[in-house]
Amino acid sequence: MKRFVAERELEELRVETAMATVVEVGRQRDEKEKAEADRLAAVEVSKEDVGVLMREFGLEEKTAERRIRECGGDAVKAIQALLEE
Repeated sequence: MKRFVAERELEELRVETAMATVVEVGRQRDEKEKAEADRLAAVEVSKEDVGVLMREFGLEEKTAERRIRECGGDAVKAIQALLEE
């Protein structure tokens, strides 16, 4: 009987450890995503550049703006990246 209790306690400890790991990984992912979103939000984007990407590549406004932000605000780099896809 004691062996069964010890095995059950060990299994509970394994489950708790696994759950804590999942929570920590999720927290780290969330922090990384927030840091990336903050970095991109700080990049200045020209509305005219966004309009060019929307017209020439058929992108939605948010997608065009994000592409330019990902390229540091440089519309030419964004266009090159889109052409390479």
